[in-house]
Amino acid sequence: MESKKTKKRGAPKGSKNKLKLKESKERKEMFERFCDHVSRGLSQTSFPELCYNTIHKYMKDYPEDCPKEKLDKALRESMLFWETVGLQGTIGKIPYFNPTTWIFNMKNRFPKEWSDSVKVDVNEDPFVKAIEYAFGRNKK
Repeated sequence: MESKKTKKRGAPKGSKNKLKLKESKERKEMFERFCDHVSRGLSQTSFPELCYNTIHKYMKDYPEDCPKEKLDKALRESMLFWETVGLQGTIGKIPYFNPTTWIFNMKNRFPKEWSDSVKVDVNEDPFVKAIEYAFGRNKK
């Protein structure tokens, strides 16, 4: 049996897309542009300067240059942008606003906050535990 070679991740040797921001200042400026891009309501994966995975690698390797808190703020601003679009459309400030596509957009961009279904683990539900305790079925 032949052993399978594991595929290396990242840019191929000699690629221009290798981690190319060697200086802290360059990383900080790029991350500032990235966060601005995201805060305007655009997706993280559509940033034209660098691949999403590369940016997140910089965040992991250089947290002082690319702080997660800054991206979290940009993501909140992105949600605010899209919610504002929805509010303006709802009150008639956006001609031909299509609420169906807006809702679809929100569910895809913010699945945690805009999901139609709520997942509940019945093993952790206090109500279920109270019933189990009352009927002598408590698990200990």
